[in-house]
Order: sequence, then structure tokens, then C-alpha cells
Amino acid sequence: MKRFGQAFLARGTLAVIGAMAGLSLWWLVQHRDLMGLHPQVYLFGAVLSTVFFGATLSLAGPLSLPRAMASALALAVAVALLMTWASLRFAQVPDFLSGTERMAAALLIAMLPLPYLIAGAGRGWLDYPTLFAQSWSIVVRIAAAWIFVAVIWILVYLSDALLNLAGVSVIADLIARPGVSWGLTGAVLGLAIAVVNELTDYVSPDLALRLLRLLVPVVLAVSVLFLIALPIHGLSTFYGRFSSAQTLLAMAVGAALLVSTALGEGEAEAVRAPVMVRATQGLALILPLLAALGAAGVWLRVAQYGWTPPRIASALVAVTMLGYGVIYAVAVLGGEGWAARIRRGNGTMALAVLAGTALTFTPLLDAQRISATSQLVRYTSGRLGVGDLDLAAMRNDWGLAGAATLAQLTALAAQPGQEALQARLTAAAAATPESRDESVVALRRALRARLPLRPAQPAGTPDPLLDALLGRANPGDLRAWLDACGRSLPDGRPGCVLVSGSFLPDRGGPQAILLYRAPTGALRADAAIIDPLLGYVRLDTADLGTPATPPEDAAEVLAAVLDGAAPLAPARINALTIGAHQIMIRPWP
Repeated sequence: MKRFGQAFLARGTLAVIGAMAGLSLWWLVQHRDLMGLHPQVYLFGAVLSTVFFGATLSLAGPLSLPRAMASALALAVAVALLMTWASLRFAQVPDFLSGTERMAAALLIAMLPLPYLIAGAGRGWLDYPTLFAQSWSIVVRIAAAWIFVAVIWILVYLSDALLNLAGVSVIADLIARPGVSWGLTGAVLGLAIAVVNELTDYVSPDLALRLLRLLVPVVLAVSVLFLIALPIHGLSTFYGRFSSAQTLLAMAVGAALLVSTALGEGEAEAVRAPVMVRATQGLALILPLLAALGAAGVWLRVAQYGWTPPRIASALVAVTMLGYGVIYAVAVLGGEGWAARIRRGNGTMALAVLAGTALTFTPLLDAQRISATSQLVRYTSGRLGVGDLDLAAMRNDWGLAGAATLAQLTALAAQPGQEALQARLTAAAAATPESRDESVVALRRALRARLPLRPAQPAGTPDPLLDALLGRANPGDLRAWLDACGRSLPDGRPGCVLVSGSFLPDRGGPQAILLYRAPTGALRADAAIIDPLLGYVRLDTADLGTPATPPEDAAEVLAAVLDGAAPLAPARINALTIGAHQIMIRPWP
């Protein structure tokens, strides 16, 4: 009975803490206008509450609740101070929060210390069995709790739908009240974590770890095949894209994760089958090669174009993986006791990663300042042309350091012989907010020059729908369309066409369908209209003739449209018409 009472108290306490977490997030969202009045104060409070509640729920169970809350508070204060300090690099806090690398780094420094805080309360900060077990336990416990939250919300919506059949809307009315959905989500999450904490013997990471171990020989085989094929195809082809280096570094991270998984928290949990042991050793020996190739790719890009925040982040990952690679390779080559040496290295490297990540929030490793200085130095030394200056990034992404560098370039442009720089700065300053991303502007310009129009129009004819289509499309769509235009038809014409016409007579306004070939050769169609009431609208399309167009048909379709042999005609479909309703059978599922 006493044990039941303790469990009930723990469940209730964590449910209340979870509800408070949800309500605090709801309050922050509702009062986000405070960011404009007191940006750093708002940021500090938002980070403090988010990290505090998240860490408390993660630490509760392995630690007593008072210790979990004290540890979470210390961590939250540290993370909030670092993020607030780093935000001073920007004129506006939203500009700071928009950086993907910064948000990933913040998540890392908030999560990486958690197993160390648990280990510090027990067998010591660097006790590897505790660090390994608790790292995976946190992941599994939180994942299981969120799955339960998802199940509860599915049940809530189904219950609401059932009651609505009887005309009862009590659930919908309750959820619609301010903050209820946030508080309910937090309360359910806290309750689920408390229940999972009671069932640690059943909810453990063992299954996930055993499944991951099966990937060790697979990743080893893929890595060996890559290293064999690389000299055959040549390094120049491989290093022609920055994404190649990122792919290699991601593979190196995965290899290190799998080696650690195979070794477990101690000798008793490590793989024992000779094949798996050798595969683990092989993957450990290949890790430094993957990391070195990835690091070389990053360095080539830096040497060619200079530093940018993404390249700095990639360089930090490369240095980290080189550290892991050296430790792993030396440990394996050292013979007996290699697994224990790798485990000790993992604990040390995790602290190094934490320290390095924390430095990115201090002036010692200011990615924006380093990037802006790199651009200025390379330009003034003649290694960077005026057309290659990333003025958009300086203005929009690199904070106060970028603005300072722009000011230096503006002063430099006033000197004799800097007319090209002056023209570039003038054009950048006159750019509209929607067109300041120069890479996107270049995509729009290239697509406008490449995209055939049907019916054909004289050069320079205004086309509001084409302007809206190119102006509203995201960079991914623009690249996909431009790539499709570059996949020429057998007769050499572009593999794309924009067809204008009255496809929806009742809607009015300009309407068009963009036809193009996907990388697989299949026909794709995107539609857009300018509705008199709604303005620009992207719409879905459907092929009533066949659900899947073979690649050879796609080329024929595009050729026919380009030849003008594709007239508009009524669709071969009838609908049951009742007043304003038209009910039809969809020709395909």
C-alpha cells in the first residue's frame, strides 16, 4: 500500500510539473510580443523555463525530484545565459533564433549534460556504464512518453467525434479554452514519464541497441565499398559538392554511434560473436578515414570560398570526428583492452564536444564575426571577386558583425577603382526584402530565361501569374523546376513548359499548369491561379487518363504541348448536380 501511495504521488507530481511546463510554453507563445519590448529578458526567460522543465522531466526517476529540479535549474541558467549572451551579436533576437546551427548547438548543450548530472549523483561524473545506460534510457523514456501523448490525443479526437454524433461538444469546447491543450499535453507527458520510470525493467533501450548492432557489418561493408570505389571515380568528382563532405561526416557520426552501441556499457554487454567483434574493430579503424575525407572536403570549400557559419559548424563536426577516429583507431591497434579504451575515450570526447559547443555561444568562437572577417580579408587580398561577396548573408544572417563588414566595404567602395563594388552594394541595398537572397534571385532569373510559355508571348510581355509563381515558390521548387528544364527532350528542347489557359472557368483570373519531368522521367504537373478574391493560389492537379505516366509518354506529352498540339478541352467526366453541389466519382483511388 505504501509503495502504491509513493507511485501515485510521483505520478501526480510529474503530471503537475508537466502541466506547468505546457502552460509556461503557452504563456510564452501568447506573450511573444514581449520580445519586441525586452528581447533579451524574454529570451532568457523562455530558454530558462524550457530547459528547466525539459531537464526536470528527463532527470526525474534516475534522480530524486529535489535533486532533479536543482540540477535542471543549474543547467537551465547556464544555457539561458549562453544563449542570451550570443543573441547580443544580432540587432534582433528573432534573427538569432533563425539560425539552424545555433538552435542545434543549443539543443546539444541542453541535452548532453543530462547523463553526467545523473552519474555525478551516483558513481561519479565519468562512470561510463552510468553515462551509457542513462543516455539511452533518457532517449527511450522520453520517446515512450511522447508516444503515449500521441495516443491520448488520438483518443481525445475520436471521443470528440463520437460525442459530436450525439450533438455533444463538451470536449471541443474544453480544448478550445485558452491553454487547455498545452496544459493537458504537458500533464499527460509528465504522467507518462512517471509510469515509464516505474517500469524501467520493461521499458529499456536493450531492444533498440540490439537492433542497431545489426547495422555494424552493413555500415562497414558500405564504407569499405565506398573507399574502394573512391580512387576509381576520382577525388575531383567527389569533392565537387559540399554535400559530399557533409554526407561523409554524417556517416562518420553514424559509425561512431554503432561502435559505441556494439561495445555497450561494459564487457558483459558488448558483442561477443567473432564476426561482430571483427566488424566493430573494422568500423573503428575506418572511422578516421571517413572523418579525414570529410574534413578535407570542408577544408577545400573553406580554402576556395572562405568561412561561413555552416562551414564552421561542419568544421567543428569534422574536428570532433577526427578526435573520435584517432581514439578508436589507436585503441584497436593497441590490442587487448581496446574496448575499454574506446569507452573511456567516449566519455572524454563527449565533454570536449560539450565544451566546444558552448564556446560557439561566446566571443571566442563567433561564427558570424569569423565569416564576415573572412569575406573582407579575402576580398581585400584579391582572392575573392566582387561578384562572389555574400552581401545578402552579411545583411541578413551575420548579425552586427555582418553589418560592420558591410560598413567597411561601403567605405572601401568610395575609393577610386572600386566602382564595381559600389555598384554591387547599391544593387544589394535597393533589393526588396523578398529578393535579398541572391541565390534565389539567380534561380528565378535562370528559370524565367529557360521556361517555355504556351501560348508563346513576345519578349518583355508582363505576366503576373509567372511573376507570382516564381516569386512565391520556395527554393526547393525553383531548383526542381530548373533541373527539369535542364533535362532536355530528345529533340533538345527544355523538359518543362508553362501552359496558360482557362482551366477553371468559374474561378476567373490567370491560370496555368507547369508541366515537367521528374528525375525518374515521370510527368509532373503543378498548377497556380490568381483568384480575384484570394490572390495567388497553388492547386493540386490530377491526370484523369492514367494514374502513372511512363517516362517515354512524359517526353511525348511535353513535346506535344511545346508544339501547340494540346488544346484545352472539357474533362471526360460527369457529376451529379444538385444546386451548387457537384458530386463525382474520382477516377483513381
